[in-house]
Amino acid sequence: MKKILIFGTGSIALRHYKLLKTKKVEIFFYTKKKNFSKNFKIINLKDDIIKLNPDFFIIASKTNLHFEQLRFIEQNFSRKKILVEKPLFSKYQNFKIKKNDVFVGYQLRYHPIIDYLKKRFKREKTFLIKINCNSYLPEWRKNIEYHKSYSAKKKEGGGVLSDLSHEIDYVQYIFGKIDKINFSLLSKISNLRINSEDIFHFIGSINKSKIIINLDYFSKFKKREIEVISNKNHIRCDLIKNIIEYKVNKKLKKIKFKLTKNYTYLKMFDNIFFNKDKRKISCGYKEGLKINRLIDKLKSRSK
Repeated sequence: MKKILIFGTGSIALRHYKLLKTKKVEIFFYTKKKNFSKNFKIINLKDDIIKLNPDFFIIASKTNLHFEQLRFIEQNFSRKKILVEKPLFSKYQNFKIKKNDVFVGYQLRYHPIIDYLKKRFKREKTFLIKINCNSYLPEWRKNIEYHKSYSAKKKEGGGVLSDLSHEIDYVQYIFGKIDKINFSLLSKISNLRINSEDIFHFIGSINKSKIIINLDYFSKFKKREIEVISNKNHIRCDLIKNIIEYKVNKKLKKIKFKLTKNYTYLKMFDNIFFNKDKRKISCGYKEGLKINRLIDKLKSRSK
């Protein structure tokens, strides 16, 4: 039976556990928390990780701990598959992976809407891409008060641009590299009890196509939408309702996908760990580093 070690004990680590326990794997947590549930198999010492010799690793800890934990694995193991929750690091690190295979948890790449857009706009030229992701941080996690989570703390790697960097990843996965920054706003403007940024507004270009991205932590009306406009088409996508809308001869057409809540996560696990999907969909280590570098650049250029 394959063994998986999870770094982290927060909501995303537990989500990974609940989904993976349906597979034929043995799951362990690495933590120094004394009050963590006794229902799990727990490892407290890094020497015991080496003795365990897991087949797979998942780094689902606070973002500012990712680098240290990944470096530990790279220094002590080889030929392992490692999934790191997004973003890869809290800031860009000039660190090379030579012995293992590292992937970053941008699981929205596995959403059928993202797949549809990638195939449709492989050749078709766009002139405007609009991305909106609005959410309410206090409703994100049930196991912790929002202001105590790492998302609320800048020093732990929190902030709307890092937490919602799915949008940075998938827009480049579909359309290509962001090659121009016209305007970038990253700030804390709401009355949420956090010191991390809660709004990001961006205007730039991908291969001469204008792109607008809006992200926030404070909207009580949840939204995750993509709008793409070309000379031939105007397509509107809802990643929450799983709907694509577009017009043909002035008639509104819809494509509706029936997905389970954890569809994209399960597809990601199958692709990375269990070799059930041979396509190269996942975000690799070098891509994750490029996203980190872009996030750092956007932060430095923000007003």
